[in-house]
Amino acid sequence: ELVFYDASPKREADDNTLAVLYHEAFHQYIYYSVGKVAPHSWFNEGHGDYYAGARYVDRKFVIRPFAWRVPVLKAALTAGPCAFEVVQQNHEMVRKWDRTSKGYSPLAQLVEMDQREYYTYPSVSYAQGWGLVYFLREIVPKNAKWNAKWGKILPIYFDTLKAEVKKVEAEEAAAIVQAAEARKAKAAEAAKAVEAAKAAEAAKAAEAAKAAEAAKAKPPAPPTAPSAPAPVTPPGPTVEPTPPPGAVAPPTPIPAPPVLPPVGPTPPEGPAPTPAPAPPVAPSPATPPPATPPTTPPTTPSDTPPPDIGMAMTASKYSNSERVLNKALRAAFECVDMAELETAWRETMSKVNLKK
Repeated sequence: ELVFYDASPKREADDNTLAVLYHEAFHQYIYYSVGKVAPHSWFNEGHGDYYAGARYVDRKFVIRPFAWRVPVLKAALTAGPCAFEVVQQNHEMVRKWDRTSKGYSPLAQLVEMDQREYYTYPSVSYAQGWGLVYFLREIVPKNAKWNAKWGKILPIYFDTLKAEVKKVEAEEAAAIVQAAEARKAKAAEAAKAVEAAKAAEAAKAAEAAKAAEAAKAKPPAPPTAPSAPAPVTPPGPTVEPTPPPGAVAPPTPIPAPPVLPPVGPTPPEGPAPTPAPAPPVAPSPATPPPATPPTTPPTTPSDTPPPDIGMAMTASKYSNSERVLNKALRAAFECVDMAELETAWRETMSKVNLKK
């Protein structure tokens, strides 16, 4: 649903409210026509402004140059193309523009812009998007030579975009089915594991019950009589037993002779010899102190400045958007000489006048 209100005191064919309505209605149409992926901004906003130039005359719509964009585009074309350089920022390559001249973006870079880069220079970018679409739809078909070269750019882009989006949707649908099958198989495996655990628990319970029944059927063992305590001998002097008559007394053990130190030669009399000096002991190498790990300097915040919104590219909202858009763009401009196209476009659009 597209909701508008009319703020104009009069209702005429060139009412600004109607121009905005036509522009936004195209965005609604392209959303339902293509699907998840929005086209490149030059195509999307350019067509919005292309239809914003429509006038309802004699019961039919007539496309005319959009009054909001014509003077802006002419001024930018007069100023010439803006310079730019490609720099690395936040691990990606981006274009850094010099917009001081208030000029236009070369067409080769304009058609590649994502929404964020396109919106950093909105007034001229919108005028250029309108000018390129108007040129391809209203000027090129009237020139046989140009039509042979550039007449299929817009339909090829649009058809490729829709076809690629359908591929993505089919891939996503297949992925959803595959994920559902995987979840189903995983649930079946889990149920199987639960059943196996229940069976093992039941078998264990049956074994325990069987052991209990066997214990009940076995007769009890007779009680064991307590053993008599050993007699206690009262304390008293120990008396050696007297051998019976005629018994031979055991021999008395002979003690072993004491062990004497070995006898060596007697040293001669005189002063005691001076003992030889002990060989010098090599000093043991000093144990090196444990190595102290190098101290890691504290991490300092990166000196990289925060991204400049004016020149950073934005990531695609959908995972496959970049792939789809690149395919459509390559298909549409694959054999196009962008310098030749820009020259013809610039010379033609600098002469476009508003029609009443």
